[in-house]
Amino acid sequence: MLERFRSVAQVDVIIPVFNTPIKYLIEAISSLRAQLFNDWCAWIVDDGSRDEYGAQLKAQLEMIGDARIHYLYTEHKMATGSRNVAITRGTAPYVAFLDSDDCWMPHHLANQVAVLNELDGISLVHGYFKVIDSEGCAIDSAPPWQGLNELSLTESFVKMLKGNFIGASTVVVRRKILEDVKGFDATYPSLGDKELWLRMLSAGAKFHYEPNASVLYRVHPGNISKNTDLLLATRRRIIQLAEKLILENTSFSKIDWPTLKREMSRHKFREASEVHFAEGRYAKAIKYGAPWYSGVTSRATSIMLRSCVALVVGIFTTGR
Repeated sequence: MLERFRSVAQVDVIIPVFNTPIKYLIEAISSLRAQLFNDWCAWIVDDGSRDEYGAQLKAQLEMIGDARIHYLYTEHKMATGSRNVAITRGTAPYVAFLDSDDCWMPHHLANQVAVLNELDGISLVHGYFKVIDSEGCAIDSAPPWQGLNELSLTESFVKMLKGNFIGASTVVVRRKILEDVKGFDATYPSLGDKELWLRMLSAGAKFHYEPNASVLYRVHPGNISKNTDLLLATRRRIIQLAEKLILENTSFSKIDWPTLKREMSRHKFREASEVHFAEGRYAKAIKYGAPWYSGVTSRATSIMLRSCVALVVGIFTTGR
């Protein structure tokens, strides 16, 4: 078993909390306190949780009694805004993010900080994560990404536009780049991490990916529901941001923006179609899965056909 050690580097760990089941939060904090790298300061940001929940949270933190853990309260700002609150309170050269329902493996901070200490040109290090269910049992995880560290800045930017390849709970980032880009945009109710990564890349930040898992990402009913209309609107904002960054940054001059924009637009409608289908709104699933919205793909066609069948079955069932 590896011995604990203390590094000259220091990390501010930011954990936003909004009515997270206490058992998940306690597991997250326990995983933090079990880190082999122990030169950290944690900021637990209560993002306007219910009064009774806040009281329970503070009582739990008092029971833990770790002087490295600090409690902050803010009116509800969502994860982006509450992370900003903690960023401004901290002073450490490195900042790490841990969602309140995820867990770190003991070597997580040690590995990520070592990369930043060794590679001066890297602004942010992230990594592979394994997926667990609500009870902490492992479920199927996608394989690690391949070739991320060989991508150019432009290639990384385009790949990020096509899909967020960074798990927020795996990130340790230099404070300087966070301050340079002015942190998260708190007006984003979702996709706020992707928006930040895009602005960092546009500012010239280089990312490094660690393929060995050091984070457990928890999937449970509380974090998989989606407000489809809000998500669509946020996807539109991401497209607008991308267009602005591409036009402003001469490094991105070779990007085929018209084609990429069309691909991103179709993706947002395919995503909306899938969410509507999963939640039983079959008419909207058909609408957004149509070729003039989603393009022609086997997945979109499948969703449309299954939605049509579900509507017909529902009509006959109701008729009876």
